[in-house]
Order: sequence, then C-alpha cells, then structure tokens
Amino acid sequence: MPDIEAIMQVVFGAIDEVNLAQPADAQLQRAPDEIILGHKAKLDSMGMATLLASVEERVHEAFGARIDFFTEATMDESGNVLKNVVALSAFVADRLAEAEGG
Repeated sequence: MPDIEAIMQVVFGAIDEVNLAQPADAQLQRAPDEIILGHKAKLDSMGMATLLASVEERVHEAFGARIDFFTEATMDESGNVLKNVVALSAFVADRLAEAEGG
C-alpha cells in the first residue's frame, strides 16, 4: 500500500488541476492542513466535485485502484473526510487498504 506522503502528492496534483480554473483568491494551497470543506473552505460545490473526481482519477492512475467519493457513506462522513488534505489522504489510504483486502 502506498504511504500517506505518496497519496498526499496525488491529492496535491488534483489541487493543482482544480486551481487552474479557480481565481487567485479561491485557490487551494499545497499544504497538509489546507481546509477543503467547511466555513473557511475556498471551493464552491463545482470546485469540490472537480477536486474529488480528479483525486479518484489520479488514485486510479497512480495506484491501480478505484475509489468513490460519491457514495452515501462517504457523503455522511464528508465533514471528517474532507476536513483538510491530511484527512482526505487518510481516507484514500483507508480505501486503498480495503481494496487490497486488508
């Protein structure tokens, strides 16, 4: 299973992609504690959907596994899963571990 740093680099790549379409004041920073969801978040709903879709695609390309953020269970946990880059990366790590059967 990839380590959290490798996963975080995948998330940072998705952030870079989303930032291309964002105005300067709405761009996410490449920082572990960057807030993704909540009252201090910079992305609107379209930016959030784009970020999550990009992470899904990049995880598949990098690690060969498919994850899905757009499930009821994930959305129920979205406040925790999408709190910041570290939380998002930890969620991805958990899904990758499940995909590997452990």
